[in-house]
Amino acid sequence: DLYNMQVCVGKADNDNSAKRRRVGQKAVYSCIYPNLLVNRYGPWLDTNIVLPLGPDRSLMIYDFFLSDRFADEMSETELADFVEQSLSASEQVQQEDTLVCEGVQQGIQSAAFDVGRYAPGPEQPVHAFHLRLARDLREGLHTMLINE
Repeated sequence: DLYNMQVCVGKADNDNSAKRRRVGQKAVYSCIYPNLLVNRYGPWLDTNIVLPLGPDRSLMIYDFFLSDRFADEMSETELADFVEQSLSASEQVQQEDTLVCEGVQQGIQSAAFDVGRYAPGPEQPVHAFHLRLARDLREGLHTMLINE
């Protein structure tokens, strides 16, 4: 229960667009408890480390790695353009994800919000994460109280 993985498969076509070259036909998204995300898609592998800054704030640190074999097949100019376009597209996705997360946080703060069940299937990894985090927090509190 220290990780979960999601695999997404795209259309099986002969699309050779820049986007298809960047994201490939399959993506693997892995979350490793408590704060590491590893994503593999197309020629890319990226890592995301989530650092909690408070109960309602966090900092995400991104690192990107490109397959040497893929990079070797391009000229320096093609490679520079590809990397620039890829990182720009990734930045757009990160901004969109941030807006969604901020919207959820605002919704949770509203008077209209009430707790509810997790959606079976899509929220199962989130539920598992919350169960593990709650267990670790209880154990940490228990240890802290014993050591006082």
